[in-house]
Amino acid sequence: MSLELAVIFLLFMISFVSSYYAVKFGLLLLSLEDDIEESLDDIDESFKALSEILKKPIFFDSLEVRQCITEIRNCRSVVVKIADRLTSFGDNNQIGEKSRYDNIRKKENS
Repeated sequence: MSLELAVIFLLFMISFVSSYYAVKFGLLLLSLEDDIEESLDDIDESFKALSEILKKPIFFDSLEVRQCITEIRNCRSVVVKIADRLTSFGDNNQIGEKSRYDNIRKKENS
């Protein structure tokens, strides 16, 4: 009888500890998700601002200025690629689909 109570108590304590860490981990994941969503909103705003800047014509015909514009385009592509990776994490539907990053890269190369 006392052995059964000891086993039940031990199992209860293990269950309690594992439940505590499961809830703690779940709350951490929810917090991380909120942070990622806020970061994606910031990235989206920056992407829109960069897109508007890149639409303006360049009146200075310097190699350095053109290199800066090229680097801005590359940074914009990288930002979109990161955003696509974060939003499609765990989403297996997009395996055969083209991403927004591929569409933007195609437009830039045209």
